[in-house]
Amino acid sequence: MALTKVQSALTNTGIANVLDYGAVGDGSTNDSAAILAATVASNNVVFPAGNYLVSTNFTFPADTQGVFYEGAKITVDTGAAITWNGSIKAGDYQQIFDGDLVQSAFISGQHTPYTLGLVGSPKIAYSTPFWFGAAADYDPVGDTGTDDKDAIVAAQYFGLTTKIPTGIYKTSGNIVEKRSNAYIYGNGGSSRIYQRGTGPSGTGQACGISCSGLATGVVDTTIENIWVDCDALTNENMAGMGGDVTGFMKRCKIDILGGKAGRSVATIQGPAAVTDCYIRVVADEGSTEASSTRFAATIENSTGTPADVTRNKIDVVIKEGAVSGAQLYDVEDCEINFLCGTLVGDPALGAGTLARIRGTGIGNKITAKADTITGHLLSSDANQSYFVVDAQCESVIADGSDVVEPFVVNGSHGEISLTMKTHLDTGGGVISGSYITGDITAESSNTTSPVIDFQGSYNQITPFVKGTGCTSGVILFRGTANKLIGGFVERGSGLKGVRFAASSANGVCSGVTVIGDGAEAIRVETGVTKPTITGNTLIGTTPTIVVIASSGYTGVIANNANDTGTPSGKIMRLGAYSLWVDATGDLRILSGDTASDTGGVVVGTQA
Repeated sequence: MALTKVQSALTNTGIANVLDYGAVGDGSTNDSAAILAATVASNNVVFPAGNYLVSTNFTFPADTQGVFYEGAKITVDTGAAITWNGSIKAGDYQQIFDGDLVQSAFISGQHTPYTLGLVGSPKIAYSTPFWFGAAADYDPVGDTGTDDKDAIVAAQYFGLTTKIPTGIYKTSGNIVEKRSNAYIYGNGGSSRIYQRGTGPSGTGQACGISCSGLATGVVDTTIENIWVDCDALTNENMAGMGGDVTGFMKRCKIDILGGKAGRSVATIQGPAAVTDCYIRVVADEGSTEASSTRFAATIENSTGTPADVTRNKIDVVIKEGAVSGAQLYDVEDCEINFLCGTLVGDPALGAGTLARIRGTGIGNKITAKADTITGHLLSSDANQSYFVVDAQCESVIADGSDVVEPFVVNGSHGEISLTMKTHLDTGGGVISGSYITGDITAESSNTTSPVIDFQGSYNQITPFVKGTGCTSGVILFRGTANKLIGGFVERGSGLKGVRFAASSANGVCSGVTVIGDGAEAIRVETGVTKPTITGNTLIGTTPTIVVIASSGYTGVIANNANDTGTPSGKIMRLGAYSLWVDATGDLRILSGDTASDTGGVVVGTQA
């Protein structure tokens, strides 16, 4: 047999060939003693082609290298174990170990969650599943091929670094890493792993890092540059991190490609303390489970303290569709960036929300974009504060009457940027929180509800909205001290543009361009307290500002260009009084509205 490069390099350096020390290599004779004797004789131990059965436990020394010729492998007998602390010379695609390699089911609460036939601290750059018998022969079309689960597990827990070479692997389990400083990597989209069976109970990730039950936690572990698919299996996430209350996790990372997800594409979960972790996934298809609590990308801690899950980030791109988008739930200072084609949710089940900030939290951020949503653009809860949301969608479509509001913004001190070019339903967007700022771009085809309904207080929005069929106003002021600053509002002919309802107080509409013909470009109703309507521009045929004032009316209306109401848009409303300059230049004042340019009392003349 011709010498390999490895053999040639060792020819004159003093080697121990296991055959010279009594090994048989027939797969049935116990060669443990012969291998051990070779390690005593030399720190370069050669295994020629053959099958070397190990039935007796032994340790391969740390200062010794095992060199495997093509066709050489060690078979671990049932219940036996080799503690391998030395180095290895073998090809990436070469099988060098066989037999009883994975000797137990998944064991929760351990850094190494299996009983293995090969243990120790090998001095290797990496291991590969092929060393342990992986076939990588899966045909995803015909669903045929070898189950490489045990080979992947044995490689993963042999040393801290595992390389997944190019190949198409089938596994009935998960890749679940529970050790610190572990590193699993491949060749990107050419290292493909198909999960075709539900993984160990309590894991739920096709590719995951778990700290469940680990008092010492998991730190600085990375999985990257592989491709995974979990075949839309129930409760199987494509990539995930987290654990129960006994564990913790820091600075871990998953950066992979994927096919189909089951529940989530990417998830980081408490109640374990999870901080400074990151997941990025580019997937073909998103989640398939329809529920108000299941999202394609989620960072959540529903049973723990929000501060325990903090400073984590997920980036997800889904090439086709998903059921729901991005969710932050009972966490702090976390971020999700999410992009997909279509959210095909079931609004009756609460599914189909593009961006969801849920429960209690502070300092969270979501940037999300989709082409079409059957569901909601944004929903944020009352106990969220100082959050940032940028949510964009071409079209929000309701399923019957299930979706009433395309967005509901609750909480406080939030910063939003919402884009919804078309909304097909009877409901309008609601801002029910306080101190919410930002901009909203929206077009609504509904015929009843406003595009923006201010129900909270102290909010400030720049609108770019069109609601040509909104009979109750394109924008509705309720609550206290809400503001429209700048932007534009387009209404239908003769319909209300900006409407101050009786329950509003201290509202401001300033610098807004209101487009549309006829009266009620801006409408102030009886019972409104101290509105400020200044510096707006009305565009259309005979647009007007209409004030339906009670005797206790207070507020300021001034400097609104193109208001064609009497007297010629020059009126300034100061509380219960109208103040204007008539055609001759005299300054006039009148309690209530004026019907003519010459009404009221002259209180001043031009010099």
